[in-house]
Amino acid sequence: MNTANKWTLLADEAMFNLISIKQNYHGKLKKEPLQRAAEISTILFTAKPIVEDYSQLSFLVPKQESGEHPKWSQIRRIRIMIHNYNYVQELWLKRNEIDRPIKEKVIQRHTTKAFVDVSPEQVIECVGEANYVLLVDLTEKVINLTDDLLVELDDFRANFPVYAKTHINPEMLKRYGSVLNFPNNKELIAMLQKSQDADYPSVTTLFGATTDELKQRYSTGYSFAPVVGAKLGREVG
Repeated sequence: MNTANKWTLLADEAMFNLISIKQNYHGKLKKEPLQRAAEISTILFTAKPIVEDYSQLSFLVPKQESGEHPKWSQIRRIRIMIHNYNYVQELWLKRNEIDRPIKEKVIQRHTTKAFVDVSPEQVIECVGEANYVLLVDLTEKVINLTDDLLVELDDFRANFPVYAKTHINPEMLKRYGSVLNFPNNKELIAMLQKSQDADYPSVTTLFGATTDELKQRYSTGYSFAPVVGAKLGREVG
């Protein structure tokens, strides 16, 4: 019970850390990747990587090797989720590193305009094409991975305790405690909605890549039904 509750709380904290980041741009993004890079400003936050011993979760492994097993009986899936959470924090920090100097340099050059009103050509003239492409690239990566991790973490938070409870003798919990569970609310459900899809054809020339190549580049490997429910995602990063 203690182990199950600890991992549920870790997922809950991770999810709300990502929500606090997403709140800075939620509902403001359009289709154009250039607009998305301009709209999301430097987001100050403290990275909180999760470093845990996965052997603690060995009690989850089904005794039967064959057959279909519940999603959260797969320790590998939990490890991938945590790896990707740590990775997306690194991506946000990296984006912060390049976002502020790029936008400060552009605004200094075009003092009468906000960054969102400066044309791509003017940005490239100020900071170079490579830096601008890197900013757009990191922006698309963090948008997509943050969105999909929020759904994955929410699914874990809701369904992992249910599965873990099947491996805990309820008689042993009397007078001791209970397995945690977290109800959803309307505000949380809204944050789980994916951001606007990007219009990659508009930047194929800038990236020197096809639309399909860009879609593949920014795919996280997760595939979800609306808001909840998932197939196994691949490890990113």
